[in-house]
Amino acid sequence: MPTYSTSIQNHPIKIPSDFPAILKAYTKAAIRTQPRDLLLWSAAYFRCLASGESPPAKDRLEYPVPNTDSGLSPGLLRVLHRQLGTSAKVSTELLSEKWRNVCLSQADLQQILLDGGWKKGEVDWLKFVGLGCRGMGTNMEETMRIVCEVLSDTAGTYTVSCEQFKLIYKYLTERNPDGSAEKLAEVLDYVDRVGAVQDGSINPQNFKTPDSPALD
Repeated sequence: MPTYSTSIQNHPIKIPSDFPAILKAYTKAAIRTQPRDLLLWSAAYFRCLASGESPPAKDRLEYPVPNTDSGLSPGLLRVLHRQLGTSAKVSTELLSEKWRNVCLSQADLQQILLDGGWKKGEVDWLKFVGLGCRGMGTNMEETMRIVCEVLSDTAGTYTVSCEQFKLIYKYLTERNPDGSAEKLAEVLDYVDRVGAVQDGSINPQNFKTPDSPALD
């Protein structure tokens, strides 16, 4: 690692040349993420950098921060998806570690795992995302909008694959005692028709058109 020298009271000190850039990136990430426990989060941030992993940093500052009992927000769930979403299934041990690294309560994680029937072993990642989003949404329309925000490849676009959207919507609808099989079939058919003309993708704006079915 290249260094450059400075001095304090005639004592030369070698400073790594990339130190200012690392410190600047860290500072921006901390401001965007607003971690509840800065020291815990900072340790996780630098461990990820050292191991070549995606750090637990939000893409942007969430303001106002969503008011949820658990502290979970779309931005934090998006961080977890970036770190864990490359696999269809995720071990509860790894999920617990990453959850802790973004300063969320283990008790709240255990509640979601219990709700989904994942006591130990592996978690169906997209279904986990769905349950997490459901806890932040007041209805199915808002829940699926948050799903799109969390899963989209580019922050702010809210565009996701139709297959991801259908899997999560079907899962949440089938868990709802008031869910309708007819409504589910109508929505899934509409998603397929939209995907046919949008390269297999969909976004919340597609449900603002006159011919779109209600998600609730």
